[in-house]
Amino acid sequence: MKIKVPFYYMANVIMPRKRKSESVMVQDKVTIEIKEFRKEDIPVAFRVENDDLPFELRTLDKEILFDGKKLWTLDFEKIKNEDNRTVGIEAVYIDTVKKKTESGGENHKWSCSTVDAPFYGFWHSAKCAMERYDEKLKTKKELLKQCRKWVDDNRKEVLKEIRTKARSIIAIDNAMYKTASEPRYVVMTFGLGNNHGGTGMSVTNYYNSNICKSKYFTALQYEEACSHAINVAKNRGDSESIERIGDDKIVVLMPEAVKLNPNKDHRNGNEFLNSIETGIQAAGPLGGLVVALSAITQ
Repeated sequence: MKIKVPFYYMANVIMPRKRKSESVMVQDKVTIEIKEFRKEDIPVAFRVENDDLPFELRTLDKEILFDGKKLWTLDFEKIKNEDNRTVGIEAVYIDTVKKKTESGGENHKWSCSTVDAPFYGFWHSAKCAMERYDEKLKTKKELLKQCRKWVDDNRKEVLKEIRTKARSIIAIDNAMYKTASEPRYVVMTFGLGNNHGGTGMSVTNYYNSNICKSKYFTALQYEEACSHAINVAKNRGDSESIERIGDDKIVVLMPEAVKLNPNKDHRNGNEFLNSIETGIQAAGPLGGLVVALSAITQ
């Protein structure tokens, strides 16, 4: 679907009877295309299971599709229910995106881009300026008639950002989807051991710079991740954590979509935190404290 996106960019111009340039907002529009597909064209590659999550999140938010090159997941709005104090999700459709975008975000209640107004950030400041000064922003054609010299502008940079955003969203059966990161397992520890804090294994979609690469496992390494997490929990004395390990699981429907290699993609994490964890697993809470104090006093 083709959508006309209103946007603004900044230009430096020299006005009549002036020597120095000044920055001005310039209004413009560009037509972009959001690609549309049918659900059967892009199959589900991963499904994240977690019994603690609401049913809606387990079936919608946690389905990740693969088109052969990119991963996609439903781009939804969170809906607050005041009656029973719950949060649900609601799909956003491409017709709504087109209407909100081409109207310049008319009646949009937020000051930033959202699922139903993904390009609003490229126009919001211009809209605020027009409302504040009660005047319409000029186009380049109009400004060229008024200024003595057009010095430069950032139009190309803004257009690049708009087109990058357009490539990051698609419509599947009219519902909006966004690019997704590949799911993976991570083993994390909290506190000083002996059930103070605990050990956990969860699903994530990014690498934490503080966590060592050896704590990450691909979607195909569920058993290895569970085994590693249980060993860590035993070494730390986190007996209460063991029964919960493995609750989060990635169902892999398309093995060819697994591209990650944590040992190559990630680093060794935070050296100080790693040393404390080594001390905890070797000698319990006291071991962790000794390592921490030793590092601080050096």
